[in-house]
Amino acid sequence: MEIFHAALEHGHYTCFVREDTKLPMMYMDDAIRATLEIMEVPREKLGEARGGYNIAGFSFTAGELVRKYSEASS
Repeated sequence: MEIFHAALEHGHYTCFVREDTKLPMMYMDDAIRATLEIMEVPREKLGEARGGYNIAGFSFTAGELVRKYSEASS
């Protein structure tokens, strides 16, 4: 993530979102795995929402991310 690379390289990072902004995240490997798994499900078992499905990850606020980074780097 850009925030970690910039903080390590420059010693700081100016975030473009408010501290209480929720940031939805997902590991790329998880997104790929989930996509491949849903593609393998027979169409008749997918139910009514044939137009699309959501794959959930995890969320945290920008402030939570900064606090965890600060804890880990001290």
